[in-house]
Amino acid sequence: MKINLIRYTVALSLFCMLFGCKKNESLIRQAPLGKMEAILAMTGDDQLTSFNMLSGEEKVAIHALHINKYAARKSFNPSQKALIREFLQFNKGEYYDIRSDASETAITFFASSWLDRAKNSFSNNEIYTIAFSLDDIELRLDHLEHQSQVNSLNEESMNQMNPDRSPYNNESLANCYCNVGSSFTCPRFSLSYSAENKGSVNVGYSPCSYLYTQPCDTEGGCGFGGWSICDGNRCT
Repeated sequence: MKINLIRYTVALSLFCMLFGCKKNESLIRQAPLGKMEAILAMTGDDQLTSFNMLSGEEKVAIHALHINKYAARKSFNPSQKALIREFLQFNKGEYYDIRSDASETAITFFASSWLDRAKNSFSNNEIYTIAFSLDDIELRLDHLEHQSQVNSLNEESMNQMNPDRSPYNNESLANCYCNVGSSFTCPRFSLSYSAENKGSVNVGYSPCSYLYTQPCDTEGGCGFGGWSICDGNRCT
């Protein structure tokens, strides 16, 4: 109990240093840091499966840890910090029960309102990283750019970013990886090559849909805040 209290205090102090807190303001309940850090280091199916095994309160905590790590390397202005604080304060463990009225209400009212305002303050990549993923997409794109090799000049290839199938997934059906109707769960990156620019990586977002000829298993952890089910398998 004492150890958990110490961890909570440290996490809350870090958050307050980044965004500021009112006195006695409780924002997150912290889960063991080692457990959460390990999940944040995962990708694809492995990360999603591990995330879905967490309790609702742990899911809230891992989103807070992820966002704090992202904000620590950014220079967000006061209005951006206020939007981030609003999301973290609103997030609750009950929203991860996709069968609950609380989840439906949060998605219908809070998520849509927050996104309308966030689109005027953040880039698409920032919105994706803050509200739709446990992945820092900017660092991921930097890594792809450094790792890319020039195959030919003046060519461009499109690649979906999220269907990262785990080698340990031996199920007959792959897992769905996006939330139908949501664009922010469908990032796609392009690698462009030219004589002037050896290799550049750009990312775009397209609507998620379900292709019936390629059925997939649905599970939670997709959409805004991870509150919705992953029920799509195609980024159009």
